[in-house]
Amino acid sequence: MSLCRTAKGVELRGQPLVLHNGCWWWDVGCPVITEEDAKQLPLKEEIMATIEERIREVTNEIITLPEGADRGFELADLGLDSLDAAELVMELEEEFSDDHLEIDDEAVEQWRTLGDMVDYISERVE
Repeated sequence: MSLCRTAKGVELRGQPLVLHNGCWWWDVGCPVITEEDAKQLPLKEEIMATIEERIREVTNEIITLPEGADRGFELADLGLDSLDAAELVMELEEEFSDDHLEIDDEAVEQWRTLGDMVDYISERVE
């Protein structure tokens, strides 16, 4: 996620910007967007929901998530074998190819919940 609105203001790649003289600033001397233009940015929650939905759709193509699986759903409960896991990673990278997503094998091993997977991907896509 690059630039988005939050309840507290504007973020660029997860870092809050500072409002000064009608512009949101990344750093001193580096204006990013005007206050007026920032009102047109998508909300972070909307972006996260869209990313999560795309992840769910890709996952369901390989192995079906249970009805009502939330972000706390344990991925181990899916019973993915190594081939399924590799296919899931490839399909996720393909789904987010416009964002140049590359998923690190070590990161995949650390994903415990659906939320871990969503957070990892959300932090790396534009």
